[in-house]
Amino acid sequence: MKCNFCGKYFCVNHIRYEDHKCPNASKGNKEVVLCKYCNQPIQLIQGVDVSILVNEHLRYNCFPEKKVVKRCPVPGCKEKLYAVNTIKCDKCGQEVCLKHRFSEDHDCHPVKAQKFSLFQKYFKLGRRASSSM
Repeated sequence: MKCNFCGKYFCVNHIRYEDHKCPNASKGNKEVVLCKYCNQPIQLIQGVDVSILVNEHLRYNCFPEKKVVKRCPVPGCKEKLYAVNTIKCDKCGQEVCLKHRFSEDHDCHPVKAQKFSLFQKYFKLGRRASSSM
């Protein structure tokens, strides 16, 4: 393939301006398309078919982020959690599936008492520090 800026010929692996350190690359076209899998820009090269550039990107440079699917934290439950089947427990704050929405059905440990005791601890420490001045 021929570089449209320096006029030299390169293989598919070196046709990109950065790959063959083209001295005229700064004068070039900066059009890109975004990869639909990894959201990275793919620079368009005049005279090179877009599908060739995209296929090269997919083969060598595409690293899509893996989506983490939340699951119900109850042991033995493999239910995937989505917006329509997820309940956040008012007592412990855990996100569980509809089958385990009641506090008896999941490992529910209320956190309000813990938060209150931490608040008291820091409040007392702050009070002592201000009274010693």
